Amino acid sequence: MFTDKRHSGRGIVACVLGASGLAAAFLCVIRVYTSGGQVLPAQTVTLALGGLYGLTGLFLSIWMLLRGDSFRLFPTLGILLNGLLLLFLTGFIVLGLT
Repeated sequence: MFTDKRHSGRGIVACVLGASGLAAAFLCVIRVYTSGGQVLPAQTVTLALGGLYGLTGLFLSIWMLLRGDSFRLFPTLGILLNGLLLLFLTGFIVLGLT
């Protein structure tokens, strides 16, 4: 019942990076949709930074999950959110090329 484990700060940061990256990506999609399909440079930069958020968050999540000296909640959520973000951005690239 008692443990010396605690929530890792890097796991929480990874979870926040994934959530903020997903929020930014969804807002960019809404913005492009409402402007009639015209993509501005601001949306492109936001999505590129979202990709960096996703890669950084995925790295941090996997690193904290492999360490094993902390709870697994936030690293697991970080992997899910950042993986979803990277999958979402990959879909944008594939749809943009076709």
